[in-house]
Amino acid sequence: MMMSNLLGGDQIGDDRGPSAPLFGLICRCVFMRSYVLAMPALVLLFIVLLSILLPFNPVLAVVDGHEYPFEREVDAIRFKSLSQELRCPTCQNQNIADSNSPIAKSLKDQLYQLIKDGESDQAIRIFMTDRYGDFILYSPPFKPVTYLLWFGPLMILVLMAIIWKKVVYGFAKTDKAALDSRESD
Repeated sequence: MMMSNLLGGDQIGDDRGPSAPLFGLICRCVFMRSYVLAMPALVLLFIVLLSILLPFNPVLAVVDGHEYPFEREVDAIRFKSLSQELRCPTCQNQNIADSNSPIAKSLKDQLYQLIKDGESDQAIRIFMTDRYGDFILYSPPFKPVTYLLWFGPLMILVLMAIIWKKVVYGFAKTDKAALDSRESD
C-alpha cells in the first residue's frame, strides 16, 4: 500500500482525505518528506490555533509557584513589581515574591486583593508601611528617622578617607623625620 493511499488519496485536493484540509495537507507533506511545503501550512495552523486559544487565556501573575489571576495584564505586572518591592517581615533580606513564609503568603494575598480593588501603587505602599513600618520597603523613605540609612555609607567612606590620609601622611612624616635624624648623625 502506498503512503499516499494511507493519507486518504493520491492528490492533495482529493476529497477522500482527512476531513480537515489543512491537517491533511500537513500530514501529506510530512509523510512525503516535503518539509518545505509543510512549513507554511504548519505556521498557518499555529496562527489559527493561537487566535482561537488566546482570548481564553487568563492573565496570571505567578509568584512563588502560586497563580493570581487578573483580568488585565497591567494588574499582573503591577502585582509582580510590588511583590518584588515589598520585603518579607520575617525573612532576612527577602522579598515577599521569593519568600515561603506564612506571613509572605498572607501579604501576597492581601496585595492581590488590594490590586483587584483598584488601589494605586502608592496607596498600597502607604497601607503596607502603616501596618508593618518602613522596614517592609526595600528603599526606605527620606525622613529624619532614616537619615542614617541614607547618609551612613557616605559618612563611613569619608571617615575611611580621613583615616587613610592620616595613616599615609603620618608614616611619611615619621619616615622623613627618621631620615633627617640619620643624616644629621
